[in-house]
Amino acid sequence: MGISHRRGPKGKNESFLIVSCHAESRELIIKAGNVQVKWIVNVTAYPEAAITWFNPDGEEIKNDPNGKYVITNKNPLTTLVVQNIKIEDFGVYQLKAFNFHRTDYVNFSLTVEDKPSLELRNNVELYSLGKTYQIECALTGYPLPRVTWSTMDCNNYPTCEGSAFRNIPISQFKETNLSLKPYKMKSILNFYADGSKILRCEAGYSEGFENASSLYLVSDIENGFAINTEEEETVVGDDVEISCGASKYIYHSNVTWYKNGVDLAAKHLPGIRAINYTTKFSHGSKLFIPNVQKNHGGEYICRATLLNKTATIRDVEKFIHVDVKNFSIPNIISTNFDKKDMLVHTYEKVEMKIQVNGTPVPSILWYKDNKLIPLDKNESSRIVLKDRNQTLVIKYAALEDEGEYLCVASNKGGNVSAKVMLRLADKPASEDKPAVDKPAEHEYTIIASIISICLLLTGIIFYVTIRLRKEKMKLQKILEKYGLQECKGSEVLTIDPDLDIEQQTVRIPYNKKYEFPKENLEFGKYN
Repeated sequence: MGISHRRGPKGKNESFLIVSCHAESRELIIKAGNVQVKWIVNVTAYPEAAITWFNPDGEEIKNDPNGKYVITNKNPLTTLVVQNIKIEDFGVYQLKAFNFHRTDYVNFSLTVEDKPSLELRNNVELYSLGKTYQIECALTGYPLPRVTWSTMDCNNYPTCEGSAFRNIPISQFKETNLSLKPYKMKSILNFYADGSKILRCEAGYSEGFENASSLYLVSDIENGFAINTEEEETVVGDDVEISCGASKYIYHSNVTWYKNGVDLAAKHLPGIRAINYTTKFSHGSKLFIPNVQKNHGGEYICRATLLNKTATIRDVEKFIHVDVKNFSIPNIISTNFDKKDMLVHTYEKVEMKIQVNGTPVPSILWYKDNKLIPLDKNESSRIVLKDRNQTLVIKYAALEDEGEYLCVASNKGGNVSAKVMLRLADKPASEDKPAVDKPAEHEYTIIASIISICLLLTGIIFYVTIRLRKEKMKLQKILEKYGLQECKGSEVLTIDPDLDIEQQTVRIPYNKKYEFPKENLEFGKYN
């Protein structure tokens, strides 16, 4: 190409910049592994132009004869050599030529073809049973192929024998290109951890297939080794159960409980017993202490042995301290139920607070007019319970919120309660009659709708009645006009307002006073 710019009268103080190169060199397609790519550009300029080359990331290229890039400038030629071609060299290179009077840019596209290379990400040692994870398969290559996934169960770890790979439906994975590089892509699989498996991602290209696979181990024990108990507090008389589990992929089966150096599985202490168990994913031991007493308190140790024989420390321990407390009945520490009545205004925020203690921690329930108020964890609800149910919040008061509120705190030792009557200060009420319960706001809407429908139906019926009366009067006038008014009062009078007068006369009923009885009429006989 050639671009020029000249200034000055009659050739004096003339300036110019001309950049030219072979058009076919502007777009190159080459396979990875080639030794080099070279671009030669002619830059003719006055004043002399400054030359800068940029890589596909927009970074200035520095001359490095022993590295990736070699730049040679011999006026008027500039040369860029890209050495040891790799897929990462893919992209648009740019030449910038400028002097005091002009700046020019020339782009050179390099497309590098390479077979796909896959990397399956597996950064988690153990995947928690029942959870869903996103597994990434990173692919580099060009042209980008389609990726498929397959899985094989690993029920006989560590060999994983006796199973075959099964294709995973395309609906369970998706492809994305977050780097915006035309030679990079990610395929993301939604992996539901219901068992240990080998996952494999595969990509086909013109010369065959490439794949990557990895083993994904699943555990029903958090972090592979953990102690679990459902008890927040332990109170005299409770039945205590504590379990200790260890992943069978990492630990031996000899999971053991100790107290004061005593193996609780081998030697039973009074009131304490330990029982070993095995699941599909782990080994463990359960500690049972029925009707726990104060002397059962103290530190308990769960010990497991690593399968890895090269580990410096093979025995791993977890500790739990059992603190057995005497139970105490709930006690109200503070509340804002300082009066029997709580007076608020419509749309005002209401908070009913109560603070209680007790051992074990009391459970708290709220009632309105002897009906349980359900716990709603949705923050968008108008009525919510907070602070472990110790605070009832009505975001804006309405007529339907009036009533008696009862808070009951209870544990195995007993219960305690407090109540308050919520009233609306701006509720309309009769002066000579006690206030009665009024419909809720939504009930007002329903009543108004019913009244509106009834009024509409009444109007329609009234309109139809008037219309029929007018039509009847109109028809009577027509009958009188034609002398047919005598039909009035006959035994049967049928008037159809949809018929004209001729059709209507056909339907005039028989009148004994003026007409000959048809049963006395005989044809063909004469006296």
